[in-house]
Amino acid sequence: MNEYQKDFNAGIVALGKYLPEKRMTEEDFIKAGVPKESLDKWGVYEHRVSDINESPSDMSIKAARNLIESNNIDPKEIDLIIDCAFIPDYIHPGNSHRIQYELGANKAATIDIVPSSGGVVPQLIMAEALIKSQTYNNALITCSSKFTSVADKTDLFSLVLAGDGAAAALVSKTNKETGILSSNLITRGEFHSNSGIKMKKPLNSSNKGMVYEDDDSKLLFYIDNAYIFSDNQDKEGTLDKFILNSVPLSSKIALEKINMSYDDVDFWITHQNVKVLREHWLEVVGAKAKGNYYYSADKYGNLYNVNLLVNLIEAAEKSYISESDIVVLGGLTSGYSTGTIVMKWGM
Repeated sequence: MNEYQKDFNAGIVALGKYLPEKRMTEEDFIKAGVPKESLDKWGVYEHRVSDINESPSDMSIKAARNLIESNNIDPKEIDLIIDCAFIPDYIHPGNSHRIQYELGANKAATIDIVPSSGGVVPQLIMAEALIKSQTYNNALITCSSKFTSVADKTDLFSLVLAGDGAAAALVSKTNKETGILSSNLITRGEFHSNSGIKMKKPLNSSNKGMVYEDDDSKLLFYIDNAYIFSDNQDKEGTLDKFILNSVPLSSKIALEKINMSYDDVDFWITHQNVKVLREHWLEVVGAKAKGNYYYSADKYGNLYNVNLLVNLIEAAEKSYISESDIVVLGGLTSGYSTGTIVMKWGM
């Protein structure tokens, strides 16, 4: 460790979020043909839907403005912006350029990344490293999910699960007792083609157009091996096995780096996809029994790379997290990658 790193750490010092007003409700799902039993199984009863003309960068800007205004931050003090958009506005350039301009953060350098290892986890790792190296002082992380724009609305699972929203976090110097303590990333590239976004036909074209007005898009999210899944759950080297072990394994590795275990964690926030998966992860790490976790899939669905930050924000707002708590963020994404951040809370 360099000498200057002994006197400070890096961590989250401010948070902001944006969730569109429009909702697709349990009643809407049932009208679209989703059985109530499926909603109970998936654990989703509502999600947010962005306006057709609302871009991913629009949502990131709104989340960042929420952070800036709530914490009385001067945008000119932000010297780095790292954006991760599940669906960017354009193939090129990245959304960070517009975000910088609209916020008036004209001193900020910008970086765009694609969602990986649970979305915000790589962003936090990058921000931490760049602040500890004293390359930058205040890194704004923004992430957006316009998942409904690529959800196959003829596939009832995708129709229900996909949710829209955005979040932001400011990472700056903290005292050496708080902030990010450890992290881990794991990638299993052999599963790169099992899930993602590609040009494809809707699952059931006869149902096309039944919910949204923008159903002409053929760029769609897909899962070739649907979750929990098959008889392969206990077979080594399978996607099923990796996904079941992903968040607990990554978290275990990150905790062991700082001589901690699951028992030392005060609060857990994991990726929220299907109910059976997130509850399995929470059971393995011991959070299910303790009740020291938070997720919002029931009201937001799967916000993809935005899940972790939105749930961290809401857990803090509800005072579920206290000063000096050890908090774990555990993510998963297509590709397949998993990642963990261990932090000591102290905003």
